[in-house]
Amino acid sequence: MYLEIIDYVYDSSDWDRKDRKHTLSSLLQTCCLFRAFLAPRIFKSLHFNGGQDASESDNPVNPAAFCRALNNQREPAVSLAKHVQECTIADWQSDSDPSTQAIKTSFLDMYCRSLRRLPNLQDLVLCRVLVDDRILKTLGKLSSLNHLRLDNVDFCLTILAADAFTWKKTSPIRTLDWRMNIFTGPDDIDVDKRAAVVTALVDTAELQYLIGSNSAQILPFLSQSPPLLSLTIGALHSTRSFWEALGGIVTLETLTIRIAVFLSEEFSNHQYLPISSLPKLQNLSIPPSLCSLAAQRRIVHLDMVHSVETDQIWGGAFVPLTLTSLPIDHFKNISRITGGIISLQVPLEFFLAGPLCERLPSIQHLGIKEGHDNNSARSDAKRGEGSSFWKSFVEKVSTKWSPALSVTSLTLDLFPSGRRITDVVCTECSYDLELQRELVLNLLVGFPNVTKLEFFAYIVWKQTAERAEWRCSVPSIFEDDVRRDLSTGRYVVKDVDGILRPFLLASDS
Repeated sequence: MYLEIIDYVYDSSDWDRKDRKHTLSSLLQTCCLFRAFLAPRIFKSLHFNGGQDASESDNPVNPAAFCRALNNQREPAVSLAKHVQECTIADWQSDSDPSTQAIKTSFLDMYCRSLRRLPNLQDLVLCRVLVDDRILKTLGKLSSLNHLRLDNVDFCLTILAADAFTWKKTSPIRTLDWRMNIFTGPDDIDVDKRAAVVTALVDTAELQYLIGSNSAQILPFLSQSPPLLSLTIGALHSTRSFWEALGGIVTLETLTIRIAVFLSEEFSNHQYLPISSLPKLQNLSIPPSLCSLAAQRRIVHLDMVHSVETDQIWGGAFVPLTLTSLPIDHFKNISRITGGIISLQVPLEFFLAGPLCERLPSIQHLGIKEGHDNNSARSDAKRGEGSSFWKSFVEKVSTKWSPALSVTSLTLDLFPSGRRITDVVCTECSYDLELQRELVLNLLVGFPNVTKLEFFAYIVWKQTAERAEWRCSVPSIFEDDVRRDLSTGRYVVKDVDGILRPFLLASDS
């Protein structure tokens, strides 16, 4: 019963922020039992925010008071410090006002000292922070640190100008997430300087997960050949040096490239990645033009829907590049995947180019997208044509090839690129459950063994255990989104089995 009370106060969204904060503080001081239950939760994560007053936070912990007591070795701060596993330092940059800057400096000094007294600190986030000498020294003394995230941080000029890195390295960390301007070019001198500092700072001997905004940041780490399991790149400049360094990571299992920036002379640089390289690669999320990376590799999950290729970047905006290769060429590359691929997400053009499910009979989860950004043909639909657009798509994918017997889960992305058509299809079809139920039955012609189907993330269709009928539901994580959508009155709503009734009633009230 006590745990239920604590769960309700701590996790429920029914509470006003101020009331929740006051109640948690009271419960923490009520008795030893409540403190034993609450302390690990409340003190698990600390936030030192230079741009926010402590009173604005909904966490009952006053970070300044806690750190001051901890640095002075006072109880209960010393005992509670063992519960801290995560810490975020945000918005601590230089200030033009000298008096304000002096105050911020003193507080950051106090927070840096207290970080060293957190014996179980595993995750540290530095967000919009000017990294100086004291922060580098602190990072080198966090012996339990496993995960480090650098989010839009900058470094003092004295650090960038140093001839040699004289600070102590971090303890061997498993995850480095370094985010900066995604549109920085591969020859940017500042990126090279910052990459040199971070590479020298981080002990990569046990680095397994690496996330970077662009390949210029990543390259120095790859050159050290860390034991990476997963690599995620926001924007890839396809240089020969990158592919050659990537080929040396023999442990890599997952590669994700969100945006590939191809200049004409760089287009085929990934040919420098031999087929024998990346022997353990199983999960691949890449732009369609890079699908040859999957050929002759034992890929289990391949996603070519959520990444895009560009040819140039102007002022922070990218321009999608029209594919120069024919869909049939990409079909041939995909069909050469060895082993048993389980999950495949492809643009519609690739699916229609050849019988993928016949060539890859192990596919269980299939995703097909209409109107990928790199597709030269642009779909269009006027008001009132949304349902016809969806029906046409379903007919194409369900009748083009022989029934795909292995597929049990099907996701159809029917919201093509282009603002007007996306708006038409979204408003007319997203909550037309009568239309969706009709299309589910039509899709069974091409996918007779499917038991789960999605046209739209907020609505999931599943076949009952007896395989007698199909029913839909709204995943709990999207309930607020559905409630918000239906409250606008913009959507065509045709309910089935009263699924949307609670959301409609909520929007009416």
